[in-house]
Amino acid sequence: MRSLRRAGALAGAALALSFGAVALAQQGPSLTVSDATVDQGSDTITIPSFTLAEPGYVVVHEGTASEFGAVIGHTDLMDAGSYSDQEITLDRELEDGEYLWPMLHTEGNNNQQYDSVQEDPPVTDTAGGNANANNVVAFPMQVTVQQGGGGAPTGTATPTSTAPQVGTPGPAGAGNAGLIGGDGGGASLLGIAFLVAAAVGGALVARRALA
Repeated sequence: MRSLRRAGALAGAALALSFGAVALAQQGPSLTVSDATVDQGSDTITIPSFTLAEPGYVVVHEGTASEFGAVIGHTDLMDAGSYSDQEITLDRELEDGEYLWPMLHTEGNNNQQYDSVQEDPPVTDTAGGNANANNVVAFPMQVTVQQGGGGAPTGTATPTSTAPQVGTPGPAGAGNAGLIGGDGGGASLLGIAFLVAAAVGGALVARRALA
């Protein structure tokens, strides 16, 4: 009888852990951007927060308020997960009044480095993507360059749910979107909390069963 109780307790703990792992795996891609005020000569922007459902990149496209175009910067390959305050150094200095499109891209050819829109295509997602840009996970931000100013770049975060209306993606993004992730958009903290709670609960059950 004691052996059966012990086996049941261990099975319950394992099941709880598996549910926690599933909750973590089901989080979908998301991206929050902000308009930025930077110093003259700056070539760096900061992304407030984003989630990668699979390993990939945040790639910065130049563009207009309604279209994205050529790539002018990107992160190194990043693991799946949620990130905040990610700085990206661009290939050129920022220009006053211009629009940039931070965009999630997947690692498409498994060489562990960003190559091109075709090789490492944009991420699309019906929940976390831009409905006005073919569900690509990308949103526009506008840059203000302060003349002779000082201090760190600033900006007001714009959640994806309140992003401005945008049109059809430009040639650099059209037809190259790759679907990854699911419909979920939950925060990773919720999944981690569930996983920890499940592990503690399973351990308590197992301890009582062995008592």
